[in-house]
Amino acid sequence: MVIGREAGSGTRGAFEEILGVEDACAYSNELDSTGAVVAKVASTPGAIGYVSLDVLDDTVTPFSLEGVEPTAENIKAGDYFLSRPFVMATLGEISEQNELVQATFDLIYSEEGSALVEAVGLITVD
Repeated sequence: MVIGREAGSGTRGAFEEILGVEDACAYSNELDSTGAVVAKVASTPGAIGYVSLDVLDDTVTPFSLEGVEPTAENIKAGDYFLSRPFVMATLGEISEQNELVQATFDLIYSEEGSALVEAVGLITVD
C-alpha cells in the first residue's frame, strides 16, 4: 500500500520532483499531514510512505537508498539523494533589513539558534 500526501502538499511536490515522477504517482491513500502518513504506515503491514526526517520515530523504519542511510550526516554531505533544502530569503542583504529581521538571522546563526533548529529535528548547515 502506497501512502502519500495530498495534491498541493510541499512534501509531495518535493518527493515527486526529486524522483522525476510529477503527477505520475498513484497512492492508495492521500493523507493531509505527515503525522498521518507515519501513523498509517506504522499501522498497515506492507505500507510504504515518505516523510521528513524530523518526524521519524521508532514506529516506522527508514530505509537506505543506493546503500546510503538517511542520517543528518549523509544528507549534509549530499549522499542521501532524497532530500531538499529549505532556504530563507530577504530582499537585499541581511544588513539592509530592519532590526527585527536582523535579530532573527542573528539568532538562527547563533549556537542557541542552531540548538533550536536541531531540537526540532531539522538539519543545520555548518
